[in-house]
Amino acid sequence: MCIRDSLYPAEQAALEAQFNVLPAAQQTTLTNLLTEVRRLARDFFDNQLRKQPLRLEGEAGFLEEADFDDLFAPLTPLQAFAAGDSDAELAAKRAANEAISRANEEELRRRRGRIAQALSLIHI
Repeated sequence: MCIRDSLYPAEQAALEAQFNVLPAAQQTTLTNLLTEVRRLARDFFDNQLRKQPLRLEGEAGFLEEADFDDLFAPLTPLQAFAAGDSDAELAAKRAANEAISRANEEELRRRRGRIAQALSLIHI
């Protein structure tokens, strides 16, 4: 299993539900691993990116607390193709996926713009 983005509680619950056929010990291990993935993402943001006061005058980091959810929220997933889809359904899903891809690309550009904006406000 590979997780490329931040893992939100709803996604963790969906993954746990998907693997609920595992023995109890493995389900516990999976839950612990997914919880650790969520904690690591949050720790990285808190320790490396979020603004925080220094012992001296000033602050470190360049992003606000509210930026975490805005920057790391999951993108819209593409529609899955099913073996029983008709040609019309496949065409509609392809068109929808193209629109979703364009919207996701635009969202990523907006997120990168927010980071660039925050970086441009840093006074060196």
